[in-house]
Amino acid sequence: MRRLLGAWHLVQEFLRHGPRSQAAEDAADDLQELQDLRNEIVNLSGSLQSLRSTLGKYYRALELVAARFPIGRGSDDVRIPFVWADAFKPSKKKETSSLDFERAAVLFNLGAVASQQALACDRSSEPGLRESASLFQEAAGYFSSLRDGLCLRLERPPPADLSPEAADMLCHLMLAQAQECIYEKAAGDGKSAALLARLARQTSIFYDECSQLLSSAPLSSHFDRSWAAHATVKAALHGAEALAQAGAASAAADALGGVAHEIARLRVARARLAEARREARAASKELQEGVASKEAAVEARLAKADRENATIYLQRVPDGADLPAIVPAALARPAPPADLAPQDAQAGAMFASVVPDGATRSLSRYSDLLDALVRGAADRLAAASDGARAAAARVGAARGAAGARARRAGRAAGRAARRPGRDRARRRRAAPARGGRGGARAARGRGRGAGRRGGRAARGGGRRRAPARALWRALGPRAQRAAHARGARPRRRLPQQPGRRG
Repeated sequence: MRRLLGAWHLVQEFLRHGPRSQAAEDAADDLQELQDLRNEIVNLSGSLQSLRSTLGKYYRALELVAARFPIGRGSDDVRIPFVWADAFKPSKKKETSSLDFERAAVLFNLGAVASQQALACDRSSEPGLRESASLFQEAAGYFSSLRDGLCLRLERPPPADLSPEAADMLCHLMLAQAQECIYEKAAGDGKSAALLARLARQTSIFYDECSQLLSSAPLSSHFDRSWAAHATVKAALHGAEALAQAGAASAAADALGGVAHEIARLRVARARLAEARREARAASKELQEGVASKEAAVEARLAKADRENATIYLQRVPDGADLPAIVPAALARPAPPADLAPQDAQAGAMFASVVPDGATRSLSRYSDLLDALVRGAADRLAAASDGARAAAARVGAARGAAGARARRAGRAAGRAARRPGRDRARRRRAAPARGGRGGARAARGRGRGAGRRGGRAARGGGRRRAPARALWRALGPRAQRAAHARGARPRRRLPQQPGRRG
């Protein structure tokens, strides 16, 4: 397991000297509880179940902390030094301020404690085998979550024991042991040889995948060679068991030709056990004895089958590569961790009075954005108002200039219209009077009419001169007769009005 050091009181100090000083007081009790949980993990006090419960509670509290406090290596973050020792090389330590690193280490320890609980079960009984298989699958669930989540968020390069490859290897190792427990239980229950062959084949596959990961970089340089040797030997043992059970199933299904298939599979099993014996030199004493025992059992069954075939069945033994492959049956799967999400009242109530840091930052960004939008709208409104005032001023000046030009044109037109009338009146006054008193009066009438018409034209601001017929009517009957007497051609014959003879 990984060992940790650190101090959560740094969060309270950070909040106390910042703009969220009230949050420091609100979170004081919860931070102290968080520190107590951490101390229990450091001291490794209590049973495995108690330690697992403490780790789960601490992990859930870290989830709440991640949403409320800025913990990291940034300039505006709380820098808490999380120190952990490597699980497989305790002399190597890693220190960082990343909260993801802290959570990954706790999740790793949850998987490790679950695997130790599984190993502590009594596998000589059926309930013990069932419990052990369940706990191994729970441990695989922890390592699977670590592999697919937190391992990918750690700074590069991550510690070897928290790398995705290490988490994947441990997940397969837990599944292999769970599948092994399932096989042992099925064998104890007297299941068929065909089913046992499929279960043993899947167990061999799990161990073989674990062995391949341990034999390749980066794990090959970090783990002791005994790890790879252990996985390789276990894969060979269960592979040989699968072949032996498949041979027994063939013999039971076909009394005549099945013995030949059994002999072929037992020969392949013997070859695999010979390779496992060489690998077992780097493994434990227990594994070496297991290989030797399995070799003896396979040799005994092979000798009996050869003797029966040579004396009774006389069947041709096929090559092992020509036999159909054993279809594996995977009954062990990673169990999703059910104790990681906040679910009990105590963990859910921690830091309830503290506004999450993400919400605070989002509110600040929203306020800044709103202020910027209001300022932009006000600036655009002011600019539009200035533009409207300038346009109105330009329109007013243009209208004033046009009015002035119209007034000047009207005065000029009036003067031009009055000038012909005055000229005619002046010429008529200067001309000798014709027709006696009536002619003088007619001349005076025409002068007055021309003057009136000139005045009207001037007052009209340059309107068109009236037509000749309208001017003739304006003279009046007496002036019209006087003009006719002087030789002007009338437009029509004027009627005599009674009482007004010329």
